[in-house]
Amino acid sequence: MAQHDYVIANASGATVRADINSMALAISSNNSGSSEPATMYAYEFWVDSGNNLIKLRNAANNAWITLPLSTTASNTIDVNGGAIDGTPIGASSASTGAFTTLSATGAITGVSATLTTSGTDDPLTLAYTGAAANVGPVLKLYRNSGSAADDDATGEVRFIGKNDAGSPQDVNYAQILTYIEDASDGTEDGAMYIKTMVAGTIRNTISLLSAAVVINDESQDVDFRVESNGNANMFTVDGATNTIGMGIAPDATTILTVRNTSGKVVNFTNGTDADLFVDLTSGVTLVSPSTGTLAFGTSNVEKMRLNSAGNLGIGTTSASARVHSYVADNDKALSADGAGRVNLTIESSESGGQIWYFRTAGTGNYGSAAGDLNVLNAAGTAIMTWDYSASTINGDFVDTSDVGLKENIIDITDATTKIKALKPRNFDWKETTKANGVDGFIAQEVETVLPNNVFGDNYDAENPEHGSKAINTTGLLAVAIKAIQELEARITTLEG
Repeated sequence: MAQHDYVIANASGATVRADINSMALAISSNNSGSSEPATMYAYEFWVDSGNNLIKLRNAANNAWITLPLSTTASNTIDVNGGAIDGTPIGASSASTGAFTTLSATGAITGVSATLTTSGTDDPLTLAYTGAAANVGPVLKLYRNSGSAADDDATGEVRFIGKNDAGSPQDVNYAQILTYIEDASDGTEDGAMYIKTMVAGTIRNTISLLSAAVVINDESQDVDFRVESNGNANMFTVDGATNTIGMGIAPDATTILTVRNTSGKVVNFTNGTDADLFVDLTSGVTLVSPSTGTLAFGTSNVEKMRLNSAGNLGIGTTSASARVHSYVADNDKALSADGAGRVNLTIESSESGGQIWYFRTAGTGNYGSAAGDLNVLNAAGTAIMTWDYSASTINGDFVDTSDVGLKENIIDITDATTKIKALKPRNFDWKETTKANGVDGFIAQEVETVLPNNVFGDNYDAENPEHGSKAINTTGLLAVAIKAIQELEARITTLEG
């Protein structure tokens, strides 16, 4: 590299010769150097070795013209102010160009540019001509930042149109935006927002976030609707009424409305035996098809079951009555609780039906003391009273005995023998709340003599909910009376 001021000063022969050689070297190397020559002349060449460019001094000798040539091997040409077929190009002035095909590799840079098309059939096409089956055209919006941070925008696509103002204005009717949610290395998160113009304001219509997909993120009066084949309201959210319709347009007064024209309206299933569905063909039906039961539970543990017989079991899976409650020893099977006088009422729906009140405390029409049980008629008059403190029952006890309700009526025979076979006993109850030294019978012993007057199963301490054996006292009384009659007849015969 060499540069020279092109002035040969007076000097000795050797010095002048060296100065001429330096000038010749500068000419032969085009004044190459990383900085411009100290002395410059119009139309002087200079190789800018710092930027690998060839430059020419202008005619006014006040500026350099960068030539479209490089000192290094390259397939690029740098044109700063030039023309192709008369069309100006380059960085010195804005320009346009017309091309049949424009091919480029590397980067195409610009501060602002507009791509204008006039065709109606695919006016802009991004094509891939490679052979790879799993590769297609890629449109890349690249935020090349050396200091990426959360909430940085990574790209945006806008869809612009005019409005109908007197002087039509450009309006951003829709746009797609992407952001960095988390720029942390190894845990990066991204977000995409699809925005649309709503009532003159651009709104988030769909938000694709790292943790959620949100529709109508800005809570506008906008419906969300999914159509199926022939049903415009397969799934609809009404933005104005905050209601949902499935298979039907939402009911403005109901949070969820579900409709089907036939068959199951709703079906929840695990694919085996835990199905719950509502069937239009039979009104409302809740079933578990394989077992015929409907079970309720908490913490995945069954607590209550309605079986196929229509019996409701609480704490048991084998309900033997319309309502069957099973609890552990000494636990409450049924409780009525509250402030003041609390009553558990059992009432018949029949006209004049009886009413049972279980009273917890207090006095008055429902009981004379805490724990008393009254049976009242429809007028509220007690017809039977159980005195809790004395363990006595007061009132008239009447068994239904109408002949119209009976058939196969015959006399009791050999009652005296049966009565003589009975074993009256004295015993203590195991339950501490019951009396000791009680006179009575043992149901199993009575059963051997009068089997038709004993009911129930043997008591099982492991399964107390199954009950115990009980005696029909009315039947026992009938046999005793018949025995008296037989004895009276024998006495009369003997006295005769």
